[in-house]
Amino acid sequence: MYDAIVVGAGPSGSSAARILAEKGFKVLALDSARFPRLKVCGGGIGWRVFRDYRGLVDVPEEYRVRANISLFVSPSGYTVEVSASDLEGYLIPRTAFDHSLVRAAVNAGAELREGVTVTGVVEEDSKVRVFTKSGEVVEGSVAIGADGVYSVVARSLGLQPANWLRDNAFCPVAYVPASRPGSGEHELEFYLGFMGEGYAWIFRHYDHLNVGIGTLRKNYTVPPDKALYDFMKNNPIASRKIKLGGESVKSRYIPYNGMLRRLYSRRVLLVGDAGGFVNTLTGEGIWMAMKTGELAAEAVTKALETGELLKNFRSYQRRVETHPEIGEELKYGRILRDMFFSSPRLFDEYILRAREDQKLAKLLGDLVFARKPYPELVRQLARELPLALTSKVLASAPVKSIQLLLGYGDPYFPGEGVASRCTYYTESSA
Repeated sequence: MYDAIVVGAGPSGSSAARILAEKGFKVLALDSARFPRLKVCGGGIGWRVFRDYRGLVDVPEEYRVRANISLFVSPSGYTVEVSASDLEGYLIPRTAFDHSLVRAAVNAGAELREGVTVTGVVEEDSKVRVFTKSGEVVEGSVAIGADGVYSVVARSLGLQPANWLRDNAFCPVAYVPASRPGSGEHELEFYLGFMGEGYAWIFRHYDHLNVGIGTLRKNYTVPPDKALYDFMKNNPIASRKIKLGGESVKSRYIPYNGMLRRLYSRRVLLVGDAGGFVNTLTGEGIWMAMKTGELAAEAVTKALETGELLKNFRSYQRRVETHPEIGEELKYGRILRDMFFSSPRLFDEYILRAREDQKLAKLLGDLVFARKPYPELVRQLARELPLALTSKVLASAPVKSIQLLLGYGDPYFPGEGVASRCTYYTESSA
């Protein structure tokens, strides 16, 4: 029997498995894919990953593109450039990035089984049993659900709400062959206010353009892949930069609407996308995935050493809820999202003013790249936003504006009911 079974070997699962293996526990990591594998994502690896986990990013330099200059585009086409050259962030294909984290977990002593589809999890008094599609059942003292937005672990234990997919985001992403970006080109482009709460993007990787849309599922009035092609072909700015031909399009749900209210059961913890840990303003989730994997591993370590599972699992829940770069970021990010996306004119006005005011341009970059904890950035926003624009924000979203200033809200997904424990979601379910 294993000390810990980690279901899912993406950034959150690999991080948890590595730390537990380093501490001497017998760890099994299961993943339905075989690495290296494609993960639908923009592939932006933010500065916080390098701040906290630099030694784990073992990716050849040829695969990296330094993210120095970002272009922000308002709904009416106004633009402003923002430099982030002082922050160490890169565009790295998830095939390479995730594989490096998996290798680190295996090198630490974790056992990895690839191509294993988990179909259910059952908790018993002294162990947890993990069932697989092949019929094999593996047993452990505890399990960590790191199996993403479609988490079988969360649904098996009744932790995923019935409206989880309906009220989260859906992202179609095109991988368009292209050469490495040249000097002075924008590595990152954000098309703000595109289809409601979200944005479209163009990220320049070393051998392709990563082009996508991230918005709540309810905002699509046409099939998501059609919306993406409409953007690539018809947007007056983006269409000049995208040469279609040979591209592939993949899609995936993203937990863009807050964390689950309960992240644990008797012998199981949830981390990463399975728990809803994705920035509610930008949709970035890699650092949160790795951090929640780390915090979960710490909780499991104490639980196994003391035998006090629920006490330490509750402590994990409290730590992520109150963490300034996790729970607080989820809370403030959603308020900011709902406030600024309430009217396309607000983005137009902000971008126009940011073209003339470098403080506003830098603040926009600070919010998107989470340069500081969100509570601090909100205070800065309140100080630096011009009075005329502040008045328009208050008029457009009065309740959200007050919530933001008072710090009133929570980081939780607005759940309804409990998802079926037997429904197996696939990407085709979109």
